[in-house]
Amino acid sequence: MSLVAVRAETAPYTAPGLSTEAAEAFAEIAEDSRRALTELRTILGVLRREDGTAPELAPLPGAPELPALVEQVRRCGVRVDAELPADLSRLDGAVGLVVYRVVQESLSNAVRHAPGAAVEVRVAFGTDVRVTVTNTPATGTGTPPDRPSGTAAPGTAAPGRPALGLIGMRERVTCLGGALDAGPTPDGGFRVDARLPFEGAERSG
Repeated sequence: MSLVAVRAETAPYTAPGLSTEAAEAFAEIAEDSRRALTELRTILGVLRREDGTAPELAPLPGAPELPALVEQVRRCGVRVDAELPADLSRLDGAVGLVVYRVVQESLSNAVRHAPGAAVEVRVAFGTDVRVTVTNTPATGTGTPPDRPSGTAAPGTAAPGRPALGLIGMRERVTCLGGALDAGPTPDGGFRVDARLPFEGAERSG
């Protein structure tokens, strides 16, 4: 179901020339798929409890899952150049989860708001953890179905509608004592830059 949502969401960008009606239909399919997935998870949780067993909780994703995330986005037709450390397992616990969520949300924003753009993902750590996701300007035709003409650019708040994705990323990062900057690049693209304390630096020193 999640794959259906991703493919429907990216269809207007990977298949240029779709009519407005077709793009809107794909947007509705993506939204319906996400809603169905949420409802399905809720139902499964209830069924498990009625069966007398505790709901099975899937492990939270972390930094080691980043290569799989990048590959999933590539399979949807998005150009992603990723530079990831070989020892991603050192980014464990809350830091690893936040790193994953920052990359995940940044890729999602690029797919939704910058059709046809190339995306660059960089993760590095030393005394701290640095996560940078940059996308080039959109090159696809048309306007993404979830951002009508005249609304805010990715990462900015439309009137009466805050940029919830960026707010969530910033909250996660600041809760761990880090900082996040996000905004347009000089060439018209968009960049997310997060820094987090790296506890592993003390252990490895």
